[in-house]
Amino acid sequence: MKNQLLTESEIEKYLKGNTLLDRIQALFDHQIEHWNVAAENYSNLSSAITKEVVIDGTSVMLQVNPKRISSTTADVNKRLSSNECILCESNLPDKQRFIKYYKEYNFLINPFPIFKEHFTIVKSKHIPQSILYYLNDLLLISRDVSEEFIVFYNGPACGASIPHHLHFQMGNKESFPIIRQIDEKTANQASFSIDRKRISIKCFEITNRNILTIESNDSVEILNCFSIIFNVMKTFSTKDNEPLMNLLCIYDNKKWKLIIFLRKKHRPDFYFKEESSMIIVSPAAVDMSGFIILPREEDLEKLTEKKILEMYREVTVSKEHFEYLKTRLKAFYS
Repeated sequence: MKNQLLTESEIEKYLKGNTLLDRIQALFDHQIEHWNVAAENYSNLSSAITKEVVIDGTSVMLQVNPKRISSTTADVNKRLSSNECILCESNLPDKQRFIKYYKEYNFLINPFPIFKEHFTIVKSKHIPQSILYYLNDLLLISRDVSEEFIVFYNGPACGASIPHHLHFQMGNKESFPIIRQIDEKTANQASFSIDRKRISIKCFEITNRNILTIESNDSVEILNCFSIIFNVMKTFSTKDNEPLMNLLCIYDNKKWKLIIFLRKKHRPDFYFKEESSMIIVSPAAVDMSGFIILPREEDLEKLTEKKILEMYREVTVSKEHFEYLKTRLKAFYS
């Protein structure tokens, strides 16, 4: 079996310090120097076509990124064994290397980036994409990288292009418009708010997205709250696996903020239209955060303000179900 773990002697040349972030940067620098495919794609990203759409004062960014076509159009229902999985260590491209996060996860650079630095954080073992029992891992990773990165999770039926192997991703903090937009909201702009000594829960309705945030310096409080949300959402789900959701996580001032995009659908109707009306967009955590990825340049003008609002409305959990979740949370914390 091939071993593509970056050795200490290999990484030493690129290290500028002793932290995890230093090791992650060293991995990135090594891969850009030694892996031509990744180097070319990151170089091309700097000239990617972008467009800003402002909806009722809220900025949504569009990026044309042809290299994301395979991810955007992936058949998420296709089952792959560990022998076929491109995230398993034994199946990585020959030039791809990784570093370990303890013994549980591998950090890889994403060779088809959305961000100037884009990483995939892969479970060492081949197990399905699932968040309920691995949310604490997301919190711990976020704590260790949040000085520079946002860590995010895509559910197996709403954005994960490889749902048969557990993984998170992370990208540069400034690339997620929703972080700033939520921070700018005052307490009375939340549609729902619970503030307790060790946890704060808020709901926001922003450009047809029903968004829930959990803030706490206690990971157990977050895990307990998330378990309630997960189980309530599962009662609405038509899927056999976990309820549809995308997560962003950041750790700042010794406190976690978990942002949850509650979903009812993977792709909008216009994804399946005839060619002239088709828009190839498959909303995942990044798109739901207000940074929408379009593999085809022709869709840049098609995805108007009206279509963006239509997309968010279609794929976001219904207002009725969102309100029911609020009542369940209120009952638990009363």
